[in-house]
Amino acid sequence: MDPQINHKNQCKPRSGPVFAFSSFMKKLVLLFLLFSLGVSGVVPAQKKLRTIKNESFKPGEVLKFRIHYGFMDAGEAILEVKSDLKSFGGRDCYHVVGTGNTVGAFDWFFKVRDRYESVVDKDAILPWLFIRRVNEGGYIINQNVSFNHYKDSAYSEKKTISIPENTQDLISAFYYARTLDFANAKEGDIFPIMGYL
Repeated sequence: MDPQINHKNQCKPRSGPVFAFSSFMKKLVLLFLLFSLGVSGVVPAQKKLRTIKNESFKPGEVLKFRIHYGFMDAGEAILEVKSDLKSFGGRDCYHVVGTGNTVGAFDWFFKVRDRYESVVDKDAILPWLFIRRVNEGGYIINQNVSFNHYKDSAYSEKKTISIPENTQDLISAFYYARTLDFANAKEGDIFPIMGYL
C-alpha cells in the first residue's frame, strides 16, 4: 500500500471548505506560530524576505520521468505543482508534490514508494513546510519540517536548528534552481544553494 499524505490536511485552501488537521499537524502549526511570534509575546520587526522573479514554472505543471535499467523500465517519478495556490502564514504558496516508485520486475525485488511535499513561498521561492515519506525496500523515513525564514530556523520532530538564510528543502531547491539566470554564466561559475536534509 502506498504511504500517502493527504495534502488537504497540510495546507488550508484559499477558498472553499476548511479541512481538519491531524492532532500532530495542529501541534506542528502551533509550534511554528509560537516560534514565529516569539515566546516573550513581543513581536520584533520581521526581516524582509527576498523576491525572486519566476517565469520558469506555474501552478498545474506536471513533470514525469522514467528510470531505465538497460532496456527495462525500472521506475517513474512525478513532480507536480498543484493547481491552487495555498495560504501559509498569510503568504501565497505553491504546493509541490513529488512521487517516485519502482515498476515492473524491479517492483518485485526492491519496492520503492516515495512521496515528498513542499509548501513553497510564491514570491521568495522558499519552503515553509516539507513532508517526506520514504519506503524503499522496507527502509522507512517519515519526516516533517517547518521553516521559519524570518528567524532562520527549522523545526522537525527531533529538534529546532538554526539554518543559513534562504535554506531550501529537497523539492524547493529544484524549483529555485530553475529560476536562476544563467544568461551570463561562464564555465566554472558556481551557484550555491543552501539545503536542509
